Amino acid sequence: MRQVIFLICVVFSVQAAHAATLEYEIFNIQNGERVLIAKGKKEYSVDDIQIQKRHTRYGVNWRKTLPLEAGFVVGTGNYREKPLKGFGLWIRRNGKGFSWDWFNMVSSGQFKKLQEGGFVTVESQEHPYVDEVGTIRFNTDISLRLNESAEIGNVTKRVLIKKGSVLQFGP
Repeated sequence: MRQVIFLICVVFSVQAAHAATLEYEIFNIQNGERVLIAKGKKEYSVDDIQIQKRHTRYGVNWRKTLPLEAGFVVGTGNYREKPLKGFGLWIRRNGKGFSWDWFNMVSSGQFKKLQEGGFVTVESQEHPYVDEVGTIRFNTDISLRLNESAEIGNVTKRVLIKKGSVLQFGP
């Protein structure tokens, strides 16, 4: 009986260790006003992360995304540098639009959003020659911007990721 109870505890602790939660709100921006489209609390595991290897003029990167709802995804492009000094987060809706919010390292594992502020803690996945974004813990609310129009700099949607959320791209 003790072995069965121990096994159940191990299974639940492994599942808990690999589960993460991302709390968010999605807004449509009309005439400078925010209109709530959706909000949720997504519980997921790294198995839910979609990974796509891409070849760009800047080198090979791995686009990693987490689907939200209403066609929205949040993601990062891992270019694998050593040491990790900065990274970008972005959102897309149905694979369209332009979004790019950059985070610069301010101290070991601590990153600040370049525009509009906010802080995250990053646990990087270290490899012999490169580091990449593994887990992002949101220390403050972070607003990610999306432009679905042809007008440069126009923000048509925002995804607000809530303080305490975790975006886990790797183990």
